[in-house]
Amino acid sequence: DRVDEDPQEISTAHKSKTTATTSVLIHEENSHSDTSDTT
Repeated sequence: DRVDEDPQEISTAHKSKTTATTSVLIHEENSHSDTSDTT
């Protein structure tokens, strides 16, 4: 186990992952909205 991992690096990677997930969720929400508007 590596205990000397850089916390900054970890949080940055985690942030990127979270941002990507959020973007996908927002994109899906927009898609649903567009579909509703079209109907």
